[in-house]
Amino acid sequence: MGQKNLAEKQFLSFEDVFADIFNSIVLKQDLIDPKKLRNTKTETQLPDLGDDLHAQLRDVAKIYSDGKVRLALLGIENQTRSDRLMAARIMAYNATAIIDQLKSKDWPQSLYPILTIVFYFGKEKWMDQLDGDYLEKFLEIMTKDNKKAGARWEAT
Repeated sequence: MGQKNLAEKQFLSFEDVFADIFNSIVLKQDLIDPKKLRNTKTETQLPDLGDDLHAQLRDVAKIYSDGKVRLALLGIENQTRSDRLMAARIMAYNATAIIDQLKSKDWPQSLYPILTIVFYFGKEKWMDQLDGDYLEKFLEIMTKDNKKAGARWEAT
């Protein structure tokens, strides 16, 4: 892994930078509190179409939590060039995270939303896009769940 990639990962891993990217660029509101972020595993195993497992490495992944309840898994992948397979990679990261949630002994209470974004450091225009309303649905869930969680936390 190049020094530039390591520097980008380190920059993105600071909780205040991570939260600022999500709040200002992605969510367009102050929803993520950097004090409620904690690092989580970035390496997972993904089965191929046969019986073999392959390691997948996220760049930066954090659990957003109130200390008791996991509210979301947030990820940032940094790229310096456009990658037509990026959407598939993100789907694989997110699918593995969902499988981990389903394996939890606390399932179904343990299910929480996952949002992974690409932070692009390249000079050329990013050419590959993923259309959809996933971000709108994520915001709806997070806003609704944060209000419910706030009431639940105040009651305890």
